[in-house]
Amino acid sequence: MREHITHVAFDMHQASITAAWLLASASSPELRTIPHEPKPFRRLVRQILAHGPACACYEAGPLGYAPQRQLEAWGLPCEVIAPSLIPRRPGQRIKTDKRDAKKLVGLYRAGELTAVRIPTPEEEDVRELVRCREAW
Repeated sequence: MREHITHVAFDMHQASITAAWLLASASSPELRTIPHEPKPFRRLVRQILAHGPACACYEAGPLGYAPQRQLEAWGLPCEVIAPSLIPRRPGQRIKTDKRDAKKLVGLYRAGELTAVRIPTPEEEDVRELVRCREAW
C-alpha cells in the first residue's frame, strides 16, 4: 500500500516553508517554497491531496507541534521526525532548505526516519508550566 501514497516532507521555518513531495510513481521530488502563512500552506496541502492519499513529515524544531496538528486537521497525516536520528553522511555540512526537504522526503519514503510521539495539548501546557517555574 505504501507505494501508492504521495510522500511529503516540509522544511519549516518561521518565515517560509519548503515542501518536497514524491508522487507514487515519481523518482525525483517536486519542490516548492511558500511563505509560512495559513492560506498558501492550505492551498499547497490541497494540491498535494488532489493526487490521492498522502502522508507527510517535518523535522522537529522550534515551531513545535502546531503544524502537525494543522496538517492532521486538513486531512494530511503527519509525523514529526527526531532531528538527531536523521541519517547523515560524515562531512556533509552544506544545508539549504530545498536540499533538506529533498533528502527528508527520500528518507521518509524509504522508511529510514524515526518519528517522535506527539504530546497532547494538555501535556504541552504542563511542560510549559514546568519550564516557566524552573526559569523563575
